[in-house]
Amino acid sequence: MNYEAKKNMTLFFDFDGTLADTMAEAVDILNRIGPEYDLKKIDSEELKKIRKMDAREIIKYSGLPLLKIPFLISRVKMELKKNIENVEPFANIKPVIEELAREKYEMGIVTTNLKESVEKFLIRHDMNFFSMIHSESSIFGKGPMLKKIMKEKKLAPNNVLYLGDEVRDIEAARNAGVRIISVTWGFNEAERLEKHVPDWLIQSPEEILNILRNI
Repeated sequence: MNYEAKKNMTLFFDFDGTLADTMAEAVDILNRIGPEYDLKKIDSEELKKIRKMDAREIIKYSGLPLLKIPFLISRVKMELKKNIENVEPFANIKPVIEELAREKYEMGIVTTNLKESVEKFLIRHDMNFFSMIHSESSIFGKGPMLKKIMKEKKLAPNNVLYLGDEVRDIEAARNAGVRIISVTWGFNEAERLEKHVPDWLIQSPEEILNILRNI
């Protein structure tokens, strides 16, 4: 669907952990294929520990050789694609997206997940309000991805907001020179996100509307 952009503002959303609650499914996949990579099982206590880490720390903690990381990530994404019907939107995110569409904000998704998985998710949950989905493999961040999109679409940094749930999303926004709304319902915990000083740190999707109506 295409919408007339409001206030020349473009909103870019991360997918996993921001729109889609993929964590439980990803953990199940990792626990199923983990023995093939000599990875320890992720139980509730292990997950709490990992959620306090950024991507680099997780890779180091896993003990997995760097050369194997891309293969593991690709495998997880392919498995997730098979099971995307098990993934639900986060509570209250859908009505917020619907309201942003009514208010004519241009919205896009920037993700390292597979485009096909994102498309299936959006169609299944009637959330197809995004003018673009940019999917690209990246281990550590999306800064170059954001810069590339902004250059192609001739978007000024002041007219772009990025929304994500991880430390690497904050780093990507800083790299691209755009403001970041960090959400606490995804992967990294609020305390870890706060240390990286996002422009906004929010606890619920409804806060997105409040922010946009006051900038």
